[in-house]
Formats: sequence, C-alpha cells, structure tokens
Amino acid sequence: MAALQDATQSRFDVAMPHSAACWRWLLAHEASNLWVLEQDDTVTAVGRTTPPGDEVLLAEAAARDKAAARDLLRGVAALVPGSEVRVVHRAGTVTAAAWQEFLDHEPRKQAEQYYVRIPYVAALLDRLAGASSLPQGPRP
Repeated sequence: MAALQDATQSRFDVAMPHSAACWRWLLAHEASNLWVLEQDDTVTAVGRTTPPGDEVLLAEAAARDKAAARDLLRGVAALVPGSEVRVVHRAGTVTAAAWQEFLDHEPRKQAEQYYVRIPYVAALLDRLAGASSLPQGPRP
C-alpha cells in the first residue's frame, strides 16, 4: 500500500507521504474504510472511502496500472450498491487516466483534501523563488 502511494505521489513537486504511524492509524480507525486490491499476493490498487451512505467518496486511490484502477472502482461500487461513488481526481496519476470517463470535469472552487502547516513561510517562499525559471523582479 505504501509503495503504491509513494509511487503515485513521486510525480508531484509537493507530496504528503504517510508515515508508518499514519498507516497504522488508517488501518485501525473507523472514520473511513481502506480498500485493497490484490493479485497474486501483490497489492495492485488501494483507496479509502467514507462510510457507506447516499454518496461514497473514494480518495487517495493509487494503482499499479489502469486495469487495477478500474477493478478497484468496480469493487468499491459493488460494495456499496445504491450509493453514488464519487472519486477524488488526482491529475497525472494512473487512476485519473483509468477513470477519465467517470470524472467530473468541472473545476473545483476549493481544495477538498489537505491543508499544510508551514512553520517557516519565508524559507518556503525563498526556496520556491529559487526554483522558478521566471525572471525575478525587484523586491519591495
């Protein structure tokens, strides 16, 4: 599970990998359900859902390939008959490519999943400014 999440997040400049303690918590708590798809004793897809209700949110999905991503979505939908399954779009990932036809393509008005606390904002801004290929103008 961790390897799939790490591989999925490795494509992005900003990522939020789960620590071992976070994985233990995700496996133990009841606020969401962790779904794992295995093939030949290998985890091929993983995702978390909200508890069943009128709508189920499938988030943090990661998959080895498009077939595994589709199987994960089919499996979650089969587990919650009568509920609508909404997925969190992670652009540029295997799941996004596999689920393209099922995604809501309306732009989001706000972030839905994470927030980040940045202890040293000035250091972050300096680092981001140094990473930019745009010309730097005078600073006020």
